[in-house]
Amino acid sequence: MSRFKNFAGGALVCVLKAPSAQRLASPERFMNLCRSRLIELSFVREISGQIEFTIGLNDYRKLRPVVRKCHMLPHIKRRYGLPFLLRKGRRHSAFFAGICAAVLLLFIFSGFIWNIEIKGNYTHTDESLIQFMETLDVYTGQRKVKIDPSALEEELRLAFEDISWVSARIEGTVLKIELKEGTVRTPDASGKIAGNVTAAQAGTVTSIVTRSGTARVSPGDVVEAGDVLIEGTVDIYNDDGTVQTTHPVHGDGDVYADMVYHCDDYYPAYRTVKNYIKKPKYALGLELFGRLFIAGDASFEAQNYETTTEVIKYRLTPNFYLPLRLYKITARAYEPVREDYTAQELEQLGEAAIRRRLTMLESDGAQILSHSLKTEIGDGYYHVSGDIIMNGSIGTFVPAEGSGNIQESDGAGRIEPEMDDGEAGLP
Repeated sequence: MSRFKNFAGGALVCVLKAPSAQRLASPERFMNLCRSRLIELSFVREISGQIEFTIGLNDYRKLRPVVRKCHMLPHIKRRYGLPFLLRKGRRHSAFFAGICAAVLLLFIFSGFIWNIEIKGNYTHTDESLIQFMETLDVYTGQRKVKIDPSALEEELRLAFEDISWVSARIEGTVLKIELKEGTVRTPDASGKIAGNVTAAQAGTVTSIVTRSGTARVSPGDVVEAGDVLIEGTVDIYNDDGTVQTTHPVHGDGDVYADMVYHCDDYYPAYRTVKNYIKKPKYALGLELFGRLFIAGDASFEAQNYETTTEVIKYRLTPNFYLPLRLYKITARAYEPVREDYTAQELEQLGEAAIRRRLTMLESDGAQILSHSLKTEIGDGYYHVSGDIIMNGSIGTFVPAEGSGNIQESDGAGRIEPEMDDGEAGLP
């Protein structure tokens, strides 16, 4: 505590000496006089026959009467503390003013968003998402207090139907958005709509598992596209085995079948390469506080050209970006040139197309049993065709016509569909 007090108020390291005409016999009287006047001496020690101590700046000014009485003079050996630093820094006032201004600017910058990070997007580009967020007044340079992450999450889910999950949060001067793209469950998947499971295409049923409804096919049956596999009804029987009534339900289950997938894909037998014809042009850009300033013209008139942009972002910490970015824009003019594939390359491309098609079907859950895919080379194209025999899910849910939402069963176990207002009076 005394060290902090000495630094804040300033302190002196002194050596106690007697005048040349006097002999330093004992410092006891000097110490007692300081104690009686509440003058604090700290770190008192003897070094090379001399008494050395530390005294505060304010207490040092009270030593005049003590020195007169005991004829002992404290010589200043070293000065330290904040008052001496400030006095020494008068010659560098502009430097300290700059430090204070920098701290103030950093405090102001911390209240804004200077970078937006998006993760998990594959279908939608960063540019398209950022452009949409700009319509919501969410952009680099916006104040953090004007951004509601929860509302932003809701707006992104409503605007992009294939985004199933969004998380938005603010860390430092960075708006971080994480999302997942995928198919959102449709309303009929909740089991509230009556309907059937029908065949999406022709095939031979190999297995069927019914969770809700009545199975209309068995393993080994041959079905055509549109045939009912699981009917969305449940029969209620009398004691004698006759059907008393039939209630609509949401048909649900897994139906697998062996089926034939016909492939008929055409691809061009050439590629387009870029023949660069001129020297590249460059432009430099400076983005300051969300405004972009560009020096130079990186474009070509009436010509095909490509541009690449290099961006340098400045930051103090991983989550504290500054409102300063540098851009280097490069433009290169080119002519598109058609280049035909060789016969060997066409064979390799055909094999790659076959592998892609099989991999796509397997990623959808199909099991490939066999295939007769082959590559045919034509004039300006190559053709991948053939049949793929596979086993996979064949059922798809189709809502029943004129059916309403299914109500919960009552205490007697009856299940009744909801009726429209126009049907409420029907017997």
